[in-house]
Amino acid sequence: FFFVILMAPSIKSDRAFKDVPLHQPSKSYWSQIWSFTKANRSIVMGCVLDGFEWYSYAYVTSDIAKAIFNGSDTMSWVGWAVPHIIAPFGAAAFGTVADSSGRKNAFFLSASMLAGSTVLAGLTPIVPVLGPVWMLACRCVTGACYGGKWSMSGVFLAESASTDILAILAFPSFL
Repeated sequence: FFFVILMAPSIKSDRAFKDVPLHQPSKSYWSQIWSFTKANRSIVMGCVLDGFEWYSYAYVTSDIAKAIFNGSDTMSWVGWAVPHIIAPFGAAAFGTVADSSGRKNAFFLSASMLAGSTVLAGLTPIVPVLGPVWMLACRCVTGACYGGKWSMSGVFLAESASTDILAILAFPSFL
């Protein structure tokens, strides 16, 4: 379409169309990946930032153990492990929601709950009993929402990608 619009002033007769190729040469592999990433940068950056929050907890476990879990490193690491255990169940739950009410609604619900649980985890009160329960509950919601968001964004990206670059979408799952 754009080729015809750009070339329209230079075309003098219908005979000129016989020399025009029916399709444009395909872009290179990496240029396709770059344009796909640019087009879906909000989803990609959302997953990168969520992954940063997901794994930054492990970096501060000793501080969290001192502040919230009364110095118990074991409980702090349990707080890190809980979302990893809950994530597959969250992916199944949000997948069911996506099937019944649409992927966009389920994705928005998952992203909103993930942001809310992250903020609430940051506002965990430093009270002997309430603090650990609050933190573990927030980490459970974070894990469920992260599993749902990751799976829905993966499905969306796979459905919107061209067949030439589908293999690169499997790469983050190997990391």
